[in-house]
Amino acid sequence: MEQAFLYDEIGKNEKLVTTLRRVCRSLQKEVRSILSFFDLFRFCRYLASIDTIKEKQNTTRNERGINRLVSQRFGSNASPSKKNILNLSDHKLSPTEEFVLSHGLNFCLPPTTVKNEEVFAELEVLLGQLKHHEPKSDEGIPALKARLSDLAHSYCGCPVDKADFLMNKECFLAIKALRSNPEIHITKPDKGSGVVILNKADYISKMESILHDKTKFISLGSVSEFDNTPKIERRLTNRLLTLKKNGVLTAETYSAIRPTGSQRPRMYGLPKTHKDNVPVRPILSMIGSAHHQLAKWLIDILEPVRELYGTECVRDSFTFAGEIRNLDLPNPDVFLSSFDISSLFTNVPLHETIDICANALYGGKLPPPSIPRNVFVELLQAATCCVEFSFNEVMFRQIDGLAMGSPLGPILANIFVGYYEGELLSQRESAKPLLYRRYVDDTFVIFRNESECDQFLIRLNSLHPALQFTIEKERNNSLSFLDVLVEKRNTNKFETSVFRKPTFTGQYLRWNSFSPRRRKINLIGTLVHRALMICSG
Repeated sequence: MEQAFLYDEIGKNEKLVTTLRRVCRSLQKEVRSILSFFDLFRFCRYLASIDTIKEKQNTTRNERGINRLVSQRFGSNASPSKKNILNLSDHKLSPTEEFVLSHGLNFCLPPTTVKNEEVFAELEVLLGQLKHHEPKSDEGIPALKARLSDLAHSYCGCPVDKADFLMNKECFLAIKALRSNPEIHITKPDKGSGVVILNKADYISKMESILHDKTKFISLGSVSEFDNTPKIERRLTNRLLTLKKNGVLTAETYSAIRPTGSQRPRMYGLPKTHKDNVPVRPILSMIGSAHHQLAKWLIDILEPVRELYGTECVRDSFTFAGEIRNLDLPNPDVFLSSFDISSLFTNVPLHETIDICANALYGGKLPPPSIPRNVFVELLQAATCCVEFSFNEVMFRQIDGLAMGSPLGPILANIFVGYYEGELLSQRESAKPLLYRRYVDDTFVIFRNESECDQFLIRLNSLHPALQFTIEKERNNSLSFLDVLVEKRNTNKFETSVFRKPTFTGQYLRWNSFSPRRRKINLIGTLVHRALMICSG
C-alpha cells in the first residue's frame, strides 16, 4: 500500500517537473528578447547562485525528513554502527561490505523465492505431529488437511514484501562476494555478539594446532576416504537393537535413541577476541549425528549424579543474584574473588569421569538406572570417546577430553569438577570460604580476608592435574560473575546490577531483520526481565 502511494506521488511530481520545464523555456525566450548578452550572462549567474543555495536547503530538509521517517519505522539507530566488526584479516572492507556486516550475523535476509516443495513438506510434518491428538469428530482430520493445504497454497502465492527492507541489490552482491572469498573466514566471537573476520590460513592454523594434540585427538585422513558415518550409524543401531531384544532397552527408548539419516559431526572454532593473539575455542556441532539422541538420553540418567556433586552450583545468573542480595554477612569487610578453570572441557579425563558417574549410580549412593552398569559405561563411551568429526575436509576422532557443543559436555564437566570440589569443601579447615558458588568453570567465592583467598587458590590447584585455576580479585569493592556485577557497601548486604564485558557491542536482532515480529518484541522483553531480576530493588 505504501509503495502505491509513493509511486502515485512520484508520478505527480514528474508531471509537475514537465510543466515547469515548459514554463521555464517560455520565460527564457522572453528574457533573451529583452536583455543584452552581458545582462543575460549576469542574470544567469545570479539565478545559478540562488539555485545552488535552494538546492542545499532542499537537500538538507529532505534528508532530515527521510531520517525522521526511517527513525519512526526502524528506530533511531537506523545506520548500523561498525564497532561490532573486528577485521583481523588482510582484506579491506568496502563501505557496502561494512554496511552489510554491521547488521550482524543473525540478521535475516528475505527469501528471493518461496520453494513450494519445502512449504508443503513442512506442513506434512506438522500434520504428522498432530496425529496423536483425538479429533472431536470424523470430519476433523479431513478438515485439518484441507485447511493446511489452503494455507500452503496461500503462502506460496504471496509475494515477498520488501518494503521495510533497507538493503538493495548492491548489498546482496557484497554478501555474495564475501561468502565466495576463499581468503577470509567470517564468524562470530566466542563471547558476546558481533562479526570477526580472519584470514582463512590463520584460522586453519589455529584450529590445527589444537587438533594435532595426539593425547586428545587422532587424525584419520581425508573425508572422502575415512567418513564412516553410515558405518557408525549401522553399528550403533545394531547394538541398540540387540539390547532391545535382550530386554535391556524398552521399545520406546530404542525408538527415541536409534539414529536415522545421521550427519557427520563438524568442528569449528570461535575466536576469543578478549585474549591476546585471539586464540580460538573449538566447538563440535553434533546435531543430527549418530550419537546425538543417545547423548541427550544419557543426560537424563546422569542428572541425579549432577545433583549429587553439584550442591555448590548455581542454576543461572538470576538465582545467583537473588542469593547474593539475600546473603547475611558477619561483617562488611569481606574479600571477593572469582576462579576460572583453564580449558576445562578439553582437559576433563573422560574415563575417570565415566568411572565417577558409574560408581555414583551403581555404588549405592543413588538409585541405579534400569540398564546394567556395563551397558551404561558402554553407551557413555560410545557417545563421548568414539565420536568422529571433520575439520577442513579431514576426519578426526576425539579420544580424551570433552567437546564443547556435545550435549554431554556441560554435565560431565560439572560432575568431574563437583566431585573434587566436594572433597575439598568437606574438609574441616579454618580457611573454608564464607560462600562458594560455581557455574561450570567459573566460581564466585567470598572470604574473610585476602590471605585466605591466596591459601584457597593453592588448595584448588592441588585438587587434580587437569584442574588449573586462575584468579580474579575484587576491584573498588566490586566483582563480576556471569552477567552480574556484585558491589560491596558499608552494610552487610550486597548490591547487584547487570554487567557488560569490555567486548560488549550492544548488538541484538535489528528491527528491520526479516524475522517474526513476535521474536523482536520478545527480545526486548527478555532484556527488561533480566534487568528486573538482576538489579537490586
